[in-house]
Amino acid sequence: MVLRRRDRAASTYSRLNTETLQLVQRLSGKRWTDYNAHDPGVTLMEVVCYGLLDLHYKFDFDFSSYLVDPSTRKPSLDQLGFLPADQVFSPTVLTTGDYEMLLKSHIQGIRDCEVQLDNGYYSIRVVLDDLSSAKQVRTEIFRLYHRHRNLGEQLNKIRFDDVSDKRAPASGLPDDIQIARVFRDREPAPPFTPEYRPIRYNLPDCYGVNDRGAPAGISPQRHAQLMQLSAYLMLFDQMLSLTQQQVAQMGVLLGLSADLPKPFSPREIKDPERLLDHAKMQSETLLDHLVMHQTKAAYFDVLDVVYGENTQPLPASHTIKPDAAANTQRANLLEHLVDFNRVRNKAMDITDTTLRSIPTVKQLISALLGNLEHHEAAKKGRLHETFYIVEDILLLDAAGRPPKHHQQLTVVLDEQIGLRFGKSVITDLFTARLPAHLLVHYRWAASPRIAQFESEYFNWKKAWAARNLSAVIAHSSKLRELL
Repeated sequence: MVLRRRDRAASTYSRLNTETLQLVQRLSGKRWTDYNAHDPGVTLMEVVCYGLLDLHYKFDFDFSSYLVDPSTRKPSLDQLGFLPADQVFSPTVLTTGDYEMLLKSHIQGIRDCEVQLDNGYYSIRVVLDDLSSAKQVRTEIFRLYHRHRNLGEQLNKIRFDDVSDKRAPASGLPDDIQIARVFRDREPAPPFTPEYRPIRYNLPDCYGVNDRGAPAGISPQRHAQLMQLSAYLMLFDQMLSLTQQQVAQMGVLLGLSADLPKPFSPREIKDPERLLDHAKMQSETLLDHLVMHQTKAAYFDVLDVVYGENTQPLPASHTIKPDAAANTQRANLLEHLVDFNRVRNKAMDITDTTLRSIPTVKQLISALLGNLEHHEAAKKGRLHETFYIVEDILLLDAAGRPPKHHQQLTVVLDEQIGLRFGKSVITDLFTARLPAHLLVHYRWAASPRIAQFESEYFNWKKAWAARNLSAVIAHSSKLRELL
């Protein structure tokens, strides 16, 4: 084993000390001494350099080390909005192959299946096990499909065959191939010491300002001089201590909540009793809450870029400033953004008898608007939604068929929403988040018209949930008239 000689010239302290001394010489010129080690000014300079070196050491760890959860001793990245890859890129049902894997993995009795898509309609061909019931499997397929149905799509037919003639995929890859996750096994950095150690504690005893205190029997003049020196050195303590306090609370500042770091205060500097004005310390802090809210909002802006979303609240005046309420709304939305993105194109489940199922994009936009539904429903005392998404593919004609051009959506909105936020702002929200292959129409209506529409809309949903074709056709006709 060969020990490599340390290059003293390249060490951080040597470089810091040399450059600091050059700066002092440039600023003071010939007014100071010869700058040798015996000079008290040089000693103070070296002590300050040691304080900066300690700060450099503490800040030289990996950034995630400063986000360690004290209870687990591990970085809680999910609480900071940085979610694991298996959550961000979790699979969703979009293609015919996805539906085939979904059916085979969730329904017992299916030996094989093939799913085909034709102009928005899915046809499913199933090969059953010998002991399976076709009626029961058909019902399970119908319900499972509609729990995962995407906007502008519909189930056409389910067919049962005796023998599977499905060919192997051209790629030759198995359907259940998965991407392995690789994690770095690293210990978190040691936590900061609970108390800040003032730099004057590093001075020799002869200075009379370290933790041993002043010598006994000194004169009042000497005591006053020691107080002056301590106060002068506390200017450096304030800079170093406040920097350490800020980094120690980085996890709070970057957390998915509206919580702010504790006020940064000189009170964290040990043994300041003889030098500080306690009344002023209690009334003032070095933390501007508005600045902290703005900083947290800026961090949420970064997460918006990461996830390709804009979670900023939509104020009526468009001049809202970051505050606890706005940051809380953004934090809640960012926390659930992965869930929204994973099933962004999911449509309502027409088999849901509670009538509470709505498209995912509606949930997302409602969240961006501040979840107005709950307040509006409470005021109106009835089933109410802020806006409605009607899929043309579900509006059947007298023969039970959808319109010829059925890959369209109609969004029905209350005029009050347009007045509050601006119609162009609302339509831009939908345009940026709805599937690009769907043609979208917008219908704005006053409250009386909305109430009439709501009655037919929920009756139409009831008919679909009950699988009552004649009622679906009747209410589809009335909805088309209202639209």
